[in-house]
Amino acid sequence: MPIWLMLLGCQAWAGLCGDRPLVVGAFNLGPGMQISQTGEPSGAVPDFLTELSRRTGCRFSYAVVPAARAYLMLRQGQLDVIGAGTRSPEREIAGQFLRYARNQTIVLIKTPQSSQPPTLAALLDSQPRFSLLRGYDFGPEARRLALDPRLAARLEWVVDPETAVRKLKAGHTDATMGTADVFYPLLKQQDMLDEVTLLAVPGGAQEVGMYLSRQRLDTEVRNTLAEALAGMVADSTLPTIAARHYPEWLLRGLQFDAPPRLAPSKRSR
Repeated sequence: MPIWLMLLGCQAWAGLCGDRPLVVGAFNLGPGMQISQTGEPSGAVPDFLTELSRRTGCRFSYAVVPAARAYLMLRQGQLDVIGAGTRSPEREIAGQFLRYARNQTIVLIKTPQSSQPPTLAALLDSQPRFSLLRGYDFGPEARRLALDPRLAARLEWVVDPETAVRKLKAGHTDATMGTADVFYPLLKQQDMLDEVTLLAVPGGAQEVGMYLSRQRLDTEVRNTLAEALAGMVADSTLPTIAARHYPEWLLRGLQFDAPPRLAPSKRSR
């Protein structure tokens, strides 16, 4: 497993996070995070973790792995943090979720050349060749849509957004599902922004936030990170960081809000 280690923050941390950096799962997530060919993460998530490090004194390092592997590692107690993910009951078994935004779930299709784009219902009635991203969870409405019997015969799981966009471009699939921010940089790279249509999933505004390991981090550490994160939302630091990386039309689908404080408890290690 490739590990790219970057220590963030220079101030002393007075033992709050222990004597080691907190390990963050790093995977491609549109403008939120991109991984270079040398395994170096960049984007909105690394930038906001840098600020979180400055405010708390906790340091962070990165383990570059696919999304599905990152959540497995969180569940197995091999990761401390996932910097950006959607909320799901399965993930919350292993990690404390700290919401900082809500995002609209969409179905991405190639725009028909000879007619108006279909409604989502009409698309499903056509029994499309549909791809879903393995290891990504886009909220309860997306999970219900994935179980729609009209998709069952031609449903394909793919490993990452790059594969989903490549198959859509080549005509091997008709649609995929996610959020606009996940697909935007790939569509821009493939010069496809004018060739696709986004269909909103009704009720599909999902919660976006951090996951903190319950196995590896005690409540004091998690509360400290939660309070710093809430401060970054309240003083507009987090929206400002997002605005440096996300196009304006993507930001319209994001609503930032602060996480609640966690209840005190004994150290969980």
